Amino acid sequence: MHIWSSYSKYISSDTKTRGQQLKLVLGLFNNSIEEFKNFHTIEDSNEYLEIIEDLEKNREEKAQEIIAECYVKHGLLDLE
Repeated sequence: MHIWSSYSKYISSDTKTRGQQLKLVLGLFNNSIEEFKNFHTIEDSNEYLEIIEDLEKNREEKAQEIIAECYVKHGLLDLE
C-alpha cells in the first residue's frame, strides 16, 4: 500500500505519514485535516471504473438518485 494514496493513513495518528509527505498533502487543503476529509466527501460526475458493467450500473443508480431527488423537490408522489 502506498502511503501517498491512503486516505486512512493521513487522517490517523500514525507517525509514519507525519513529515514532508503530510505537509505536502495538507498544504493543498490549507493545512487542515478537516478540509482534507471534506474534500473526500465531494461527489463528482467523473467515471473512474474500468469495468463496463460497473459503469453502467453506477450510471443507472445515479440516474435513479437524480429522479428521486426531483420527485422530492417538486412534491411528486407515486400514488400506487
